[in-house]
Amino acid sequence: MNPSPPDGSANLTATGDGRGQGNFGTSLKWSYIMDGGRQISLIVVSLLIARIVGPENWGIIALATLAILMMELLHRHSLQPAIIQRDDISDITLKTSFWISVGFGLLLALLVVVLSGPYSRLIEIDDPVEFAAKTSELRNVLLVLAVTLPLRGTTLVNEALMQRAMDFKRLATPTNGSTILGGIVGVAMAFAGYGIWAMVGQQLMQVAATTVLVFRVDPWRPGLSFSGEKARELLGFSSGSAVMSLGNVINERGADILIGAMFGPLAVGLYRFASRFVTMLLNIATNALGAISIPELARHQHDPKAFNARVIDLMRASTVLTFPLLAILAINAQSLIDIMGNEWNDAVLPLQLLCVWAAGRAMLGFVTPMLEALGRPHDAAKLSWVAAAVSLTAFYIGGRLLGDSAIGTQIAGISALRLIVTVILLLPMYLAVVRHVTGVKPAQLATAIGPSVFSALVVIFVGLAATWTLDAIGVHFLIRMLVVGALTGVAALASLAATEPAIRSKIETVRSKRPPAAPEDTPEPVSDASAAA
Repeated sequence: MNPSPPDGSANLTATGDGRGQGNFGTSLKWSYIMDGGRQISLIVVSLLIARIVGPENWGIIALATLAILMMELLHRHSLQPAIIQRDDISDITLKTSFWISVGFGLLLALLVVVLSGPYSRLIEIDDPVEFAAKTSELRNVLLVLAVTLPLRGTTLVNEALMQRAMDFKRLATPTNGSTILGGIVGVAMAFAGYGIWAMVGQQLMQVAATTVLVFRVDPWRPGLSFSGEKARELLGFSSGSAVMSLGNVINERGADILIGAMFGPLAVGLYRFASRFVTMLLNIATNALGAISIPELARHQHDPKAFNARVIDLMRASTVLTFPLLAILAINAQSLIDIMGNEWNDAVLPLQLLCVWAAGRAMLGFVTPMLEALGRPHDAAKLSWVAAAVSLTAFYIGGRLLGDSAIGTQIAGISALRLIVTVILLLPMYLAVVRHVTGVKPAQLATAIGPSVFSALVVIFVGLAATWTLDAIGVHFLIRMLVVGALTGVAALASLAATEPAIRSKIETVRSKRPPAAPEDTPEPVSDASAAA
Protein backbone atom coordinates (compact mmCIF):
# COMPACT_ATOMS: atom_id res chain seq x y z
CA MET A 1 0.00 0.00 0.00
CA ASN A 2 1.49 3.33 -1.07
CA PRO A 3 1.04 6.78 0.42
CA SER A 4 -1.62 8.92 -1.16
CA PRO A 5 -0.42 10.86 -4.22
CA PRO A 6 -0.48 14.64 -4.41
CA ASP A 7 -3.62 14.81 -6.55
CA GLY A 8 -5.72 13.67 -3.61
CA SER A 9 -6.83 10.33 -5.03
CA ALA A 10 -6.03 7.23 -3.04
CA ASN A 11 -3.37 5.17 -4.78
CA LEU A 12 -4.24 2.08 -2.82
CA THR A 13 -3.42 -0.91 -4.98
CA ALA A 14 -2.86 -1.87 -8.54
CA THR A 15 -6.52 -2.71 -8.88
CA GLY A 16 -7.51 0.93 -8.52
CA ASP A 17 -10.08 0.41 -5.80
CA GLY A 18 -7.82 -0.81 -3.04
CA ARG A 19 -9.19 -4.35 -2.93
CA GLY A 20 -6.59 -7.07 -2.72
CA GLN A 21 -6.46 -9.51 -5.59
CA GLY A 22 -4.42 -12.07 -3.72
CA ASN A 23 -5.28 -15.69 -3.22
CA PHE A 24 -8.24 -16.14 -0.86
CA GLY A 25 -6.60 -19.07 0.90
CA THR A 26 -3.32 -17.21 1.45
CA SER A 27 -5.13 -14.17 2.85
CA LEU A 28 -7.19 -16.42 5.08
CA LYS A 29 -4.06 -18.17 6.34
CA TRP A 30 -2.55 -14.87 7.47
CA SER A 31 -5.86 -13.79 8.91
CA TYR A 32 -5.85 -16.93 11.07
CA ILE A 33 -2.25 -16.30 12.10
CA MET A 34 -3.17 -12.73 13.04
CA ASP A 35 -6.29 -13.43 15.05
CA GLY A 36 -5.28 -16.88 16.25
CA GLY A 37 -2.09 -15.52 17.78
CA ARG A 38 -4.03 -12.77 19.50
CA GLN A 39 -6.66 -15.12 20.90
CA ILE A 40 -4.14 -17.69 22.15
CA SER A 41 -2.20 -14.94 23.91
CA LEU A 42 -5.40 -13.66 25.51
CA ILE A 43 -6.34 -17.16 26.68
CA VAL A 44 -2.99 -17.61 28.45
CA VAL A 45 -3.13 -14.14 30.01
CA SER A 46 -6.76 -14.58 31.08
CA LEU A 47 -6.00 -17.91 32.76
CA LEU A 48 -3.14 -16.42 34.75
CA ILE A 49 -4.94 -13.24 35.80
CA ALA A 50 -8.24 -15.01 36.61
CA ARG A 51 -6.47 -17.55 38.82
CA ILE A 52 -4.75 -14.76 40.75
CA VAL A 53 -7.67 -12.33 41.22
CA GLY A 54 -10.48 -14.89 41.80
CA PRO A 55 -14.00 -15.15 40.34
CA GLU A 56 -15.59 -12.13 42.07
CA ASN A 57 -12.92 -9.66 40.96
CA TRP A 58 -13.02 -11.31 37.57
CA GLY A 59 -16.72 -10.44 37.48
CA ILE A 60 -15.96 -6.76 38.12
CA ILE A 61 -13.40 -6.85 35.30
CA ALA A 62 -15.92 -8.53 32.99
CA LEU A 63 -18.58 -5.88 33.60
CA ALA A 64 -16.12 -3.04 32.97
CA THR A 65 -14.64 -4.53 29.81
CA LEU A 66 -18.13 -5.33 28.52
CA ALA A 67 -19.10 -1.64 28.63
CA ILE A 68 -15.89 -0.65 26.82
CA LEU A 69 -16.32 -3.49 24.32
CA MET A 70 -19.81 -2.31 23.43
CA MET A 71 -18.47 1.17 22.72
CA GLU A 72 -15.44 -0.15 20.85
CA LEU A 73 -17.50 -2.37 18.55
CA LEU A 74 -19.92 0.46 17.93
CA HIS A 75 -16.89 2.59 17.06
CA ARG A 76 -15.12 0.01 14.88
CA HIS A 77 -18.16 -1.01 12.86
CA SER A 78 -19.31 2.54 12.34
CA LEU A 79 -16.75 3.22 9.57
CA GLN A 80 -14.58 0.20 8.76
CA PRO A 81 -17.25 -1.73 6.78
CA ALA A 82 -17.98 1.41 4.73
CA ILE A 83 -14.31 1.68 3.74
CA ILE A 84 -13.99 -2.04 2.96
CA GLN A 85 -17.26 -2.46 1.05
CA ARG A 86 -17.18 0.60 -1.25
CA ASP A 87 -16.28 -0.09 -4.88
CA ASP A 88 -14.07 3.02 -4.98
CA ILE A 89 -12.39 5.04 -2.31
CA SER A 90 -10.66 8.43 -2.49
CA ASP A 91 -8.06 10.04 -0.31
CA ILE A 92 -10.46 12.77 0.86
CA THR A 93 -12.92 10.04 1.88
CA LEU A 94 -10.23 8.36 3.98
CA LYS A 95 -9.17 11.61 5.63
CA THR A 96 -12.79 12.43 6.40
CA SER A 97 -13.20 8.93 7.86
CA PHE A 98 -10.21 9.48 10.12
CA TRP A 99 -11.58 12.66 11.70
CA ILE A 100 -15.05 11.17 12.08
CA SER A 101 -13.45 8.16 13.80
CA VAL A 102 -11.42 10.26 16.24
CA GLY A 103 -14.39 12.52 17.00
CA PHE A 104 -16.70 9.55 17.52
CA GLY A 105 -14.13 8.00 19.86
CA LEU A 106 -14.10 11.15 21.98
CA LEU A 107 -17.90 11.18 22.06
CA LEU A 108 -18.04 7.54 23.16
CA ALA A 109 -15.43 8.19 25.87
CA LEU A 110 -17.57 11.05 27.18
CA LEU A 111 -20.58 8.75 27.15
CA VAL A 112 -18.71 6.19 29.25
CA VAL A 113 -17.79 8.89 31.77
CA VAL A 114 -21.41 10.08 32.04
CA LEU A 115 -22.89 6.59 32.35
CA SER A 116 -20.16 5.06 34.54
CA GLY A 117 -22.01 5.87 37.77
CA PRO A 118 -25.44 4.43 36.87
CA TYR A 119 -23.86 1.43 35.13
CA SER A 120 -21.68 0.55 38.13
CA ARG A 121 -24.70 0.60 40.45
CA LEU A 122 -26.44 -2.14 38.44
CA ILE A 123 -24.58 -4.94 40.21
CA GLU A 124 -26.49 -6.92 42.83
CA ILE A 125 -24.70 -6.95 46.25
CA ASP A 126 -26.70 -7.17 49.48
CA ASP A 127 -24.02 -5.85 51.85
CA PRO A 128 -24.08 -1.98 51.71
CA VAL A 129 -20.39 -1.60 52.53
CA GLU A 130 -19.28 -4.13 49.93
CA PHE A 131 -21.73 -2.65 47.42
CA ALA A 132 -20.18 0.81 47.84
CA ALA A 133 -16.64 -0.55 47.49
CA LYS A 134 -17.35 -2.66 44.39
CA THR A 135 -19.39 -0.01 42.59
CA SER A 136 -16.69 2.58 43.23
CA GLU A 137 -14.06 0.18 41.93
CA LEU A 138 -16.07 -0.58 38.80
CA ARG A 139 -16.66 3.12 38.10
CA ASN A 140 -12.98 3.97 38.47
CA VAL A 141 -12.00 1.21 36.05
CA LEU A 142 -14.51 2.51 33.49
CA LEU A 143 -13.18 6.07 33.79
CA VAL A 144 -9.62 4.93 33.09
CA LEU A 145 -10.52 2.59 30.22
CA ALA A 146 -12.55 5.36 28.53
CA VAL A 147 -9.29 6.90 27.28
CA THR A 148 -8.75 3.90 24.98
CA LEU A 149 -11.72 4.81 22.76
CA PRO A 150 -10.38 7.97 21.07
CA LEU A 151 -6.93 6.35 20.86
CA ARG A 152 -8.42 3.40 18.98
CA GLY A 153 -10.06 5.84 16.59
CA THR A 154 -6.68 6.96 15.27
CA THR A 155 -5.90 3.57 13.68
CA LEU A 156 -9.29 2.35 12.42
CA VAL A 157 -8.80 3.73 8.88
CA ASN A 158 -5.34 2.18 8.51
CA GLU A 159 -6.65 -1.18 9.70
CA ALA A 160 -9.61 -0.97 7.32
CA LEU A 161 -7.28 -0.26 4.40
CA MET A 162 -5.17 -3.31 5.19
CA GLN A 163 -8.31 -5.44 5.48
CA ARG A 164 -9.66 -4.01 2.22
CA ALA A 165 -6.41 -4.97 0.50
CA MET A 166 -6.61 -8.38 2.26
CA ASP A 167 -3.10 -7.65 3.55
CA PHE A 168 -3.46 -9.66 6.75
CA LYS A 169 0.21 -10.59 6.76
CA ARG A 170 1.10 -6.96 7.51
CA LEU A 171 -1.83 -6.48 9.89
CA ALA A 172 -0.69 -9.48 11.95
CA THR A 173 2.32 -7.57 13.32
CA PRO A 174 0.46 -4.87 15.30
CA THR A 175 -2.32 -7.28 16.27
CA ASN A 176 -0.11 -9.97 17.77
CA GLY A 177 2.63 -7.63 18.97
CA SER A 178 0.28 -5.41 20.96
CA THR A 179 -1.47 -8.42 22.49
CA ILE A 180 1.80 -9.91 23.68
CA LEU A 181 3.00 -6.61 25.15
CA GLY A 182 -0.33 -6.05 26.89
CA GLY A 183 -0.27 -9.58 28.25
CA ILE A 184 3.20 -9.15 29.71
CA VAL A 185 2.14 -5.98 31.52
CA GLY A 186 -1.13 -7.52 32.75
CA VAL A 187 0.46 -10.69 34.12
CA ALA A 188 3.28 -8.75 35.78
CA MET A 189 0.77 -6.44 37.49
CA ALA A 190 -1.35 -9.40 38.60
CA PHE A 191 1.63 -11.12 40.24
CA ALA A 192 2.58 -7.80 41.82
CA GLY A 193 -0.80 -7.69 43.57
CA TYR A 194 -2.63 -5.01 41.58
CA GLY A 195 -5.84 -7.11 41.39
CA ILE A 196 -8.37 -5.91 38.83
CA TRP A 197 -6.01 -3.12 37.76
CA ALA A 198 -3.82 -5.76 36.16
CA MET A 199 -6.43 -6.17 33.41
CA VAL A 200 -6.68 -2.39 33.09
CA GLY A 201 -2.92 -2.16 32.61
CA GLN A 202 -3.07 -4.93 30.04
CA GLN A 203 -5.70 -3.14 27.97
CA LEU A 204 -4.02 0.27 28.16
CA MET A 205 -0.71 -1.18 26.99
CA GLN A 206 -2.41 -3.18 24.24
CA VAL A 207 -4.20 -0.16 22.78
CA ALA A 208 -1.12 2.07 23.03
CA ALA A 209 1.08 -0.56 21.36
CA THR A 210 -1.51 -1.09 18.61
CA THR A 211 -1.48 2.62 17.81
CA VAL A 212 2.31 2.76 17.50
CA LEU A 213 2.66 -0.49 15.55
CA VAL A 214 -0.16 0.21 13.08
CA PHE A 215 1.43 3.50 12.05
CA ARG A 216 4.79 1.75 11.71
CA VAL A 217 3.53 -0.93 9.30
CA ASP A 218 1.05 1.15 7.28
CA PRO A 219 2.17 4.32 5.39
CA TRP A 220 -1.21 6.06 5.06
CA ARG A 221 -1.45 9.31 7.05
CA PRO A 222 -4.59 11.39 7.69
CA GLY A 223 -3.80 15.05 7.04
CA LEU A 224 -6.19 17.91 7.85
CA SER A 225 -8.70 17.57 4.97
CA PHE A 226 -12.39 17.02 5.64
CA SER A 227 -15.42 16.83 3.30
CA GLY A 228 -18.98 17.34 4.53
CA GLU A 229 -20.32 15.56 1.46
CA LYS A 230 -18.14 12.49 2.04
CA ALA A 231 -19.06 12.55 5.74
CA ARG A 232 -22.75 12.35 4.88
CA GLU A 233 -22.11 9.43 2.50
CA LEU A 234 -20.07 7.55 5.09
CA LEU A 235 -22.49 8.15 7.93
CA GLY A 236 -25.41 7.02 5.79
CA PHE A 237 -23.80 3.60 5.40
CA SER A 238 -22.07 3.52 8.77
CA SER A 239 -25.17 4.20 10.85
CA GLY A 240 -26.57 0.81 9.86
CA SER A 241 -23.29 -0.96 10.59
CA ALA A 242 -22.95 0.73 13.97
CA VAL A 243 -26.51 -0.09 15.05
CA MET A 244 -26.01 -3.67 13.82
CA SER A 245 -22.78 -4.00 15.80
CA LEU A 246 -24.43 -2.76 18.99
CA GLY A 247 -27.26 -5.24 18.51
CA ASN A 248 -24.78 -8.07 18.01
CA VAL A 249 -22.82 -7.28 21.17
CA ILE A 250 -26.00 -6.97 23.23
CA ASN A 251 -27.14 -10.31 21.85
CA GLU A 252 -23.76 -11.89 22.62
CA ARG A 253 -22.98 -10.22 25.97
CA GLY A 254 -26.31 -8.97 27.31
CA ALA A 255 -26.48 -11.98 29.60
CA ASP A 256 -23.41 -10.67 31.46
CA ILE A 257 -25.18 -7.45 32.44
CA LEU A 258 -28.35 -9.25 33.48
CA ILE A 259 -26.40 -11.77 35.55
CA GLY A 260 -24.60 -8.93 37.31
CA ALA A 261 -27.86 -7.10 37.98
CA MET A 262 -29.75 -10.19 39.18
CA PHE A 263 -27.08 -12.48 40.71
CA GLY A 264 -24.03 -10.32 41.54
CA PRO A 265 -20.35 -10.11 40.49
CA LEU A 266 -19.42 -13.63 41.68
CA ALA A 267 -21.95 -15.16 39.29
CA VAL A 268 -20.72 -12.84 36.52
CA GLY A 269 -17.13 -13.92 37.14
CA LEU A 270 -17.94 -17.64 36.94
CA TYR A 271 -20.21 -17.25 33.92
CA ARG A 272 -17.83 -14.90 32.13
CA PHE A 273 -14.91 -17.25 32.75
CA ALA A 274 -16.78 -20.08 31.03
CA SER A 275 -18.08 -17.77 28.31
CA ARG A 276 -14.72 -16.11 27.71
CA PHE A 277 -12.88 -19.30 26.89
CA VAL A 278 -15.65 -20.58 24.67
CA THR A 279 -15.85 -17.30 22.77
CA MET A 280 -12.07 -17.08 22.50
CA LEU A 281 -11.95 -20.51 20.92
CA LEU A 282 -14.85 -19.50 18.67
CA ASN A 283 -12.94 -16.35 17.75
CA ILE A 284 -9.79 -18.33 16.94
CA ALA A 285 -11.77 -20.43 14.50
CA THR A 286 -14.06 -17.77 13.00
CA ASN A 287 -12.77 -14.22 13.60
CA ALA A 288 -10.12 -14.53 10.91
CA LEU A 289 -12.78 -15.78 8.54
CA GLY A 290 -15.06 -12.90 9.50
CA ALA A 291 -12.28 -10.36 8.88
CA ILE A 292 -11.72 -11.61 5.37
CA SER A 293 -15.39 -12.28 4.58
CA ILE A 294 -16.42 -8.68 3.85
CA PRO A 295 -13.61 -7.85 1.38
CA GLU A 296 -13.81 -11.30 -0.23
CA LEU A 297 -17.60 -11.31 -0.64
CA ALA A 298 -17.59 -7.66 -1.72
CA ARG A 299 -15.37 -8.65 -4.66
CA HIS A 300 -18.15 -10.97 -5.86
CA GLN A 301 -21.18 -8.82 -4.97
CA HIS A 302 -22.06 -8.32 -8.65
CA ASP A 303 -21.69 -12.02 -9.54
CA PRO A 304 -24.49 -13.97 -7.76
CA LYS A 305 -23.17 -17.40 -8.73
CA ALA A 306 -19.66 -16.73 -7.40
CA PHE A 307 -21.10 -14.95 -4.35
CA ASN A 308 -23.30 -17.93 -3.41
CA ALA A 309 -20.40 -20.33 -3.87
CA ARG A 310 -18.35 -18.24 -1.47
CA VAL A 311 -21.20 -18.20 1.06
CA ILE A 312 -21.24 -22.00 1.08
CA ASP A 313 -17.44 -22.05 1.37
CA LEU A 314 -17.62 -19.71 4.36
CA MET A 315 -20.17 -21.91 6.12
CA ARG A 316 -17.96 -24.95 5.63
CA ALA A 317 -14.81 -23.11 6.67
CA SER A 318 -16.44 -21.60 9.78
CA THR A 319 -17.40 -25.04 11.10
CA VAL A 320 -14.57 -27.29 9.96
CA LEU A 321 -12.30 -26.09 12.76
CA THR A 322 -14.91 -24.85 15.21
CA PHE A 323 -16.92 -28.02 15.81
CA PRO A 324 -13.97 -30.34 16.64
CA LEU A 325 -12.22 -27.68 18.77
CA LEU A 326 -15.38 -27.03 20.77
CA ALA A 327 -15.83 -30.76 21.31
CA ILE A 328 -12.24 -30.99 22.60
CA LEU A 329 -12.85 -28.05 24.96
CA ALA A 330 -16.09 -29.56 26.29
CA ILE A 331 -14.41 -32.90 26.98
CA ASN A 332 -11.56 -31.19 28.85
CA ALA A 333 -13.74 -28.67 30.74
CA GLN A 334 -13.28 -30.34 34.14
CA SER A 335 -9.50 -30.51 33.74
CA LEU A 336 -9.36 -26.84 32.80
CA ILE A 337 -11.35 -25.85 35.88
CA ASP A 338 -9.19 -28.11 38.07
CA ILE A 339 -6.20 -25.97 37.06
CA MET A 340 -8.01 -22.85 38.27
CA GLY A 341 -8.93 -24.26 41.69
CA ASN A 342 -12.07 -25.32 43.57
CA GLU A 343 -13.57 -21.82 43.70
CA TRP A 344 -14.20 -22.09 39.94
CA ASN A 345 -15.98 -25.50 39.99
CA ASP A 346 -19.41 -24.05 39.26
CA ALA A 347 -18.14 -23.00 35.80
CA VAL A 348 -17.73 -26.58 34.49
CA LEU A 349 -21.30 -27.26 33.33
CA PRO A 350 -21.80 -23.74 31.89
CA LEU A 351 -18.56 -24.18 29.96
CA GLN A 352 -19.80 -27.42 28.41
CA LEU A 353 -23.23 -26.00 27.59
CA LEU A 354 -21.69 -22.93 26.01
CA CYS A 355 -19.52 -25.14 23.80
CA VAL A 356 -22.71 -26.48 22.23
CA TRP A 357 -24.07 -22.92 21.97
CA ALA A 358 -20.89 -21.81 20.19
CA ALA A 359 -21.34 -24.56 17.59
CA GLY A 360 -24.68 -23.02 16.69
CA ARG A 361 -23.17 -19.55 16.79
CA ALA A 362 -20.44 -20.59 14.35
CA MET A 363 -23.10 -21.25 11.72
CA LEU A 364 -24.38 -17.68 12.03
CA GLY A 365 -21.09 -15.80 11.91
CA PHE A 366 -20.95 -15.24 8.16
CA VAL A 367 -24.47 -13.78 7.81
CA THR A 368 -23.62 -10.26 8.99
CA PRO A 369 -20.50 -9.94 6.76
CA MET A 370 -22.61 -11.26 3.89
CA LEU A 371 -25.19 -8.48 4.28
CA GLU A 372 -22.50 -5.83 4.73
CA ALA A 373 -20.68 -7.02 1.60
CA LEU A 374 -23.93 -6.56 -0.32
CA GLY A 375 -24.26 -3.00 0.98
CA ARG A 376 -27.20 -3.87 3.27
CA PRO A 377 -25.98 -2.90 6.75
CA HIS A 378 -29.44 -1.68 7.80
CA ASP A 379 -30.87 -5.15 7.13
CA ALA A 380 -28.05 -6.61 9.23
CA ALA A 381 -28.90 -4.10 11.97
CA LYS A 382 -32.55 -5.16 12.00
CA LEU A 383 -31.55 -8.81 12.22
CA SER A 384 -29.10 -8.20 15.07
CA TRP A 385 -31.63 -6.23 17.12
CA VAL A 386 -34.34 -8.85 16.68
CA ALA A 387 -31.85 -11.44 17.92
CA ALA A 388 -30.85 -9.17 20.84
CA ALA A 389 -34.49 -8.61 21.84
CA VAL A 390 -35.24 -12.34 21.77
CA SER A 391 -32.12 -13.19 23.78
CA LEU A 392 -32.54 -10.51 26.43
CA THR A 393 -36.19 -11.35 26.95
CA ALA A 394 -35.34 -15.01 27.44
CA PHE A 395 -32.44 -14.20 29.79
CA TYR A 396 -34.57 -11.86 31.90
CA ILE A 397 -37.36 -14.41 32.31
CA GLY A 398 -34.85 -17.16 33.07
CA GLY A 399 -33.04 -14.95 35.57
CA ARG A 400 -36.24 -14.23 37.47
CA LEU A 401 -37.09 -17.92 37.64
CA LEU A 402 -33.58 -18.78 38.86
CA GLY A 403 -33.33 -15.91 41.37
CA ASP A 404 -33.40 -18.05 44.53
CA SER A 405 -31.21 -20.86 43.20
CA ALA A 406 -27.57 -21.59 43.99
CA ILE A 407 -24.99 -19.74 41.90
CA GLY A 408 -24.00 -22.89 40.00
CA THR A 409 -27.63 -23.52 39.06
CA GLN A 410 -28.13 -19.87 38.05
CA ILE A 411 -25.27 -19.69 35.58
CA ALA A 412 -25.90 -23.21 34.24
CA GLY A 413 -29.54 -22.25 33.66
CA ILE A 414 -28.58 -19.07 31.78
CA SER A 415 -26.08 -21.05 29.70
CA ALA A 416 -28.69 -23.66 28.80
CA LEU A 417 -31.15 -20.92 27.92
CA ARG A 418 -28.59 -19.25 25.68
CA LEU A 419 -28.07 -22.55 23.87
CA ILE A 420 -31.80 -23.12 23.38
CA VAL A 421 -32.46 -19.60 22.09
CA THR A 422 -29.61 -19.78 19.57
CA VAL A 423 -30.34 -23.24 18.18
CA ILE A 424 -34.15 -23.23 18.27
CA LEU A 425 -34.94 -19.60 17.47
CA LEU A 426 -32.02 -17.66 16.01
CA LEU A 427 -30.41 -20.27 13.74
CA PRO A 428 -33.57 -20.89 11.66
CA MET A 429 -34.15 -17.12 11.43
CA TYR A 430 -30.64 -16.40 10.16
CA LEU A 431 -30.70 -19.25 7.65
CA ALA A 432 -34.03 -17.98 6.33
CA VAL A 433 -32.40 -14.60 5.73
CA VAL A 434 -29.54 -16.27 3.83
CA ARG A 435 -32.00 -18.09 1.60
CA HIS A 436 -34.05 -14.95 0.99
CA VAL A 437 -31.02 -12.81 0.10
CA THR A 438 -28.89 -15.29 -1.86
CA GLY A 439 -31.11 -18.25 -2.75
CA VAL A 440 -28.74 -20.65 -0.96
CA LYS A 441 -30.89 -23.35 0.64
CA PRO A 442 -30.38 -24.65 4.20
CA ALA A 443 -29.89 -28.14 2.75
CA GLN A 444 -26.83 -26.89 0.83
CA LEU A 445 -25.39 -25.42 3.99
CA ALA A 446 -26.19 -28.58 5.96
CA THR A 447 -24.25 -30.64 3.42
CA ALA A 448 -21.29 -28.29 3.79
CA ILE A 449 -21.05 -28.87 7.57
CA GLY A 450 -21.39 -32.67 7.41
CA PRO A 451 -17.66 -33.41 7.90
CA SER A 452 -17.52 -31.01 10.85
CA VAL A 453 -20.43 -32.70 12.62
CA PHE A 454 -18.91 -36.14 12.05
CA SER A 455 -15.55 -34.99 13.39
CA ALA A 456 -17.13 -33.50 16.54
CA LEU A 457 -18.97 -36.77 17.25
CA VAL A 458 -15.76 -38.76 16.83
CA VAL A 459 -13.95 -36.40 19.23
CA ILE A 460 -16.69 -36.76 21.85
CA PHE A 461 -16.64 -40.57 21.61
CA VAL A 462 -12.84 -40.80 21.87
CA GLY A 463 -12.69 -38.15 24.60
CA LEU A 464 -15.32 -39.77 26.80
CA ALA A 465 -13.77 -43.21 26.44
CA ALA A 466 -10.30 -41.88 27.32
CA THR A 467 -11.59 -39.80 30.25
CA TRP A 468 -13.54 -42.68 31.79
CA THR A 469 -10.54 -45.01 31.41
CA LEU A 470 -8.05 -42.58 32.96
CA ASP A 471 -10.41 -41.67 35.81
CA ALA A 472 -10.83 -45.37 36.56
CA ILE A 473 -7.06 -45.71 36.76
CA GLY A 474 -6.86 -42.63 38.98
CA VAL A 475 -4.31 -40.52 37.08
CA HIS A 476 -3.58 -36.90 37.98
CA PHE A 477 -5.87 -34.38 36.26
CA LEU A 478 -2.95 -32.73 34.41
CA ILE A 479 -1.92 -36.07 32.91
CA ARG A 480 -5.57 -36.73 32.06
CA MET A 481 -5.85 -33.38 30.30
CA LEU A 482 -2.67 -33.91 28.28
CA VAL A 483 -3.58 -37.47 27.24
CA VAL A 484 -7.21 -36.71 26.45
CA GLY A 485 -6.24 -33.52 24.64
CA ALA A 486 -3.71 -35.38 22.48
CA LEU A 487 -6.09 -38.26 21.68
CA THR A 488 -9.00 -35.99 20.81
CA GLY A 489 -6.73 -33.79 18.69
CA VAL A 490 -5.57 -36.80 16.69
CA ALA A 491 -9.17 -38.01 16.40
CA ALA A 492 -10.29 -34.60 15.09
CA LEU A 493 -7.54 -34.46 12.47
CA ALA A 494 -8.03 -38.07 11.36
CA SER A 495 -11.82 -37.75 11.04
CA LEU A 496 -11.56 -34.48 9.11
CA ALA A 497 -8.93 -35.97 6.80
CA ALA A 498 -11.26 -38.89 6.11
CA THR A 499 -14.30 -36.74 5.24
CA GLU A 500 -13.07 -33.26 4.21
CA PRO A 501 -11.13 -33.13 0.90
CA ALA A 502 -9.59 -29.75 1.75
CA ILE A 503 -7.99 -31.08 4.96
CA ARG A 504 -6.82 -34.22 3.18
CA SER A 505 -5.26 -32.11 0.43
CA LYS A 506 -3.46 -29.96 2.98
CA ILE A 507 -2.03 -33.04 4.72
CA GLU A 508 -0.91 -34.50 1.40
CA THR A 509 0.67 -31.17 0.49
CA VAL A 510 2.69 -31.16 3.71
CA ARG A 511 3.73 -34.77 3.21
CA SER A 512 4.76 -34.10 -0.38
CA LYS A 513 7.33 -31.55 0.84
CA ARG A 514 9.28 -34.26 2.64
CA PRO A 515 12.09 -35.47 0.35
CA PRO A 516 12.28 -37.74 -1.46
CA ALA A 517 8.79 -37.56 -2.95
CA ALA A 518 7.76 -39.89 -5.74
CA PRO A 519 6.10 -38.13 -8.72
CA GLU A 520 2.95 -40.18 -8.44
CA ASP A 521 2.50 -39.08 -4.81
CA THR A 522 2.39 -35.36 -5.66
CA PRO A 523 -0.98 -34.00 -4.54
CA GLU A 524 -3.25 -31.97 -6.73
CA PRO A 525 -3.15 -28.17 -6.23
CA VAL A 526 -5.48 -26.89 -3.53
CA SER A 527 -8.22 -24.57 -4.78
CA ASP A 528 -9.13 -21.30 -3.08
CA ALA A 529 -12.32 -22.88 -1.76
CA SER A 530 -10.38 -25.76 -0.26
CA ALA A 531 -7.87 -23.41 1.28
CA ALA A 532 -10.73 -21.59 2.96
CA ALA A 533 -11.65 -24.71 4.90
